[in-house]
Amino acid sequence: MDLPLGTSLRAGLKTAESNMFQILVQMLSKGFTGYVVCTAEGPKGIEQGVLLFKKGAVLGSYFEFVSHAIEVNGDPSLRLVLNSFLAKNGIIDINALTIQQIDLITAFQEKILITEEVDTKKLNRLYPKKYSEEFTLEYIKGESEEASRFDIFKQTGLLGVEEK
Repeated sequence: MDLPLGTSLRAGLKTAESNMFQILVQMLSKGFTGYVVCTAEGPKGIEQGVLLFKKGAVLGSYFEFVSHAIEVNGDPSLRLVLNSFLAKNGIIDINALTIQQIDLITAFQEKILITEEVDTKKLNRLYPKKYSEEFTLEYIKGESEEASRFDIFKQTGLLGVEEK
């Protein structure tokens, strides 16, 4: 998913060293507008999850199994994103956006909107205690093994890549 850079508030947070639950609670309470993106190593390749916030409310959610080109949007992706925050190997970036930028994103990406309201109490219920490989594997059953480096470069549009 293409998102505007906005103002970087935190970059390169390691999932293994971050208390994302507390960070998310702060974002909810302080009226954060922007997004959190987590890129993590999952059981079958790279995973990327995004939570979109507007005035302290979780507005949208998007999750992609990059190696398998599988996207999950909206309500079903919310738990996947929260799960990715607990991956052993992952990086989290937090970027502030303007309300107009958020509105523009959701105007063109309506499928990422979530219908359930996520307050601190709901977040406490949804947030997993630990990373679950089994949970992520449910979404990629029947897919081939992890894509080769060539497939990933080809998917991202990098040119001049030769398969070994």
